[in-house]
Amino acid sequence: MKRILIFICAFLPVLFLSLSVEDITFLLTNWAIGIYAICKISFVDKKELDCGFSLFNSNTMLYLFVYFFLCIAPLSQFSSHINLWGGVPLRSESYIKANVIFIFAIIIYQLSYSFFLYNYNNRKVYNSKAIEKINISILLLISLFSFFITIYHFRNTPILLFLRELNRGGGEIILDKNSFGNTSIDLIYTIFLRPIPVFALVILNYVHKKGKVIIKILLLLICILSNFPLAVSRFYVAAIYLPLFISFFPNLLHKEHMLKVSVIIGLLYIFPFLNQGRRVMSFKEIEISFAPNYQMFNQGHFDTYQNAARVFENETITYGNQLLGSIFFFIPRSIWPSKPIGSGGFIAKKYNLNFSHISLNFWGEGFINFGYFGVFLFSILIAFLNFRYDELFSRSEKGSLGYLLYTIYLGTLFFFLRGDLISSIAYLVGLLFSAYFVYFIAIKESK
Repeated sequence: MKRILIFICAFLPVLFLSLSVEDITFLLTNWAIGIYAICKISFVDKKELDCGFSLFNSNTMLYLFVYFFLCIAPLSQFSSHINLWGGVPLRSESYIKANVIFIFAIIIYQLSYSFFLYNYNNRKVYNSKAIEKINISILLLISLFSFFITIYHFRNTPILLFLRELNRGGGEIILDKNSFGNTSIDLIYTIFLRPIPVFALVILNYVHKKGKVIIKILLLLICILSNFPLAVSRFYVAAIYLPLFISFFPNLLHKEHMLKVSVIIGLLYIFPFLNQGRRVMSFKEIEISFAPNYQMFNQGHFDTYQNAARVFENETITYGNQLLGSIFFFIPRSIWPSKPIGSGGFIAKKYNLNFSHISLNFWGEGFINFGYFGVFLFSILIAFLNFRYDELFSRSEKGSLGYLLYTIYLGTLFFFLRGDLISSIAYLVGLLFSAYFVYFIAIKESK
């Protein structure tokens, strides 16, 4: 009954937004994407349960992305005649072509994921054991070190510890992303050093489910001050606070409806609230609304469909050049001056758009690198990654390193799919290494 209720509630916005659309071909292809995504969100494959996968797994997260970003957002933008970032407006044929390509990508993805799933050797072997002993002093020490680095980072504009941008009068103060004087050092700080207190608290919660209250409160304060939700990007909030939330409530991954509802509430309510950290002039301007704002689907946060549609329409292919930049994101431009920029910036420049920090979804990245074959290849790739992380969960004890890495992957998957690829890979790799570093040093020093 709950699954049917989820299906109905998810389909109602699709139906409502479709009332003002007259293009039947677009509606049919859009509905094909949306209804299939809703079915995959609402109902669980019994084989996934038999394999010990989480009731809320990476497959579910992918279809939530498909529902919001490839169904609801383009449907809203199409019905409202929205043209994001300027440039030549997309034609109806471009929307339909994009829908057909996404349908093809989803079919290949699901066939690949099912192939991996039904060939899975379901052995109850836990390769990642629960963490049993840690050095709490080390966790506190590295968390304080990270906190003081963060204080130094914002030494010139401390208010940006709490707001991502600060508007003053007609202008705005934006965080200097090169405040250490070196882009590479700043990247290391952002994706590796800054999240350390969060992962330290997660591991402490794993080992000491009860007790250590004072230390947990201290670490929680450090986490919030170092990574205040209004001061960081929304995908970063999801990436670090989802593992933290699950560490306090570890049974959530075994309660599918609770997490599904949490993600939907997060997108409809929490993300718009967090976006205020980019535009308010003071804390007094921050508003709390209990009504979902569907107009947000017509804003730049949901530009990934239109950006991919432009790539499909113009058949822009770089023959792997963009992928090289993503894979070798860690090489400084001082060493590699011709290193490709992110695909979002690349298409913004190519199509004369009026904003460069834009997204390009995972399948758009596949196309911009290898054309239609790239969409096919990237569909198999994301199916493989999702399956391997779901497998990691099934073979990880609750409170283990594998459990932590899995929750980080879940938290970053929306950003990974939304793109662009160079940014999402950098953050995913950096966060995973940060978590492993905290785990390794805490375990090593406890022996």
